[in-house]
Amino acid sequence: MIANTLKIYQYSKRCNVLRVAGQLKALPAGRAGTPDEVCDLAEFLNDGGTTDSYWHGDLQYLKATY
Repeated sequence: MIANTLKIYQYSKRCNVLRVAGQLKALPAGRAGTPDEVCDLAEFLNDGGTTDSYWHGDLQYLKATY
């Protein structure tokens, strides 16, 4: 039987914080991404890198053409 739901809630929140902190430490960077890094990754995943290639890679010739 659950005697004190507030205490159980607090324990669960603390466990979640520890779990997420452990997951972040396991990342190659050892931290969460900055907002710019997250946006860059989302953009890359959404268009397959086409925007990045347009500005920095193989598709730069299109900038001069259009």
